[in-house]
Amino acid sequence: MSALWNSRRQRLICLSPRLLSSVAEARYVCEVVAKTRKPIWVSFTVNDSDGTVLRSGETLKAGVDEAVAANAAAILVNCSTP
Repeated sequence: MSALWNSRRQRLICLSPRLLSSVAEARYVCEVVAKTRKPIWVSFTVNDSDGTVLRSGETLKAGVDEAVAANAAAILVNCSTP
């Protein structure tokens, strides 16, 4: 996970896991980060030929639904062919 620091106040303001490729990964990360009471940022990696599908074969919508249910502050998609 990467951390976003507020450099002025030297404090952690959110945690962001590195590229998630499945709904199970999103669920686990959201559960763990929620315990910190910091904002949850979820970043998915999708299939290069179909951006609506996670690399696990599950739909991106299923991953987004999981993140929304966990009150994620940000949902991102990265590391796929444009």
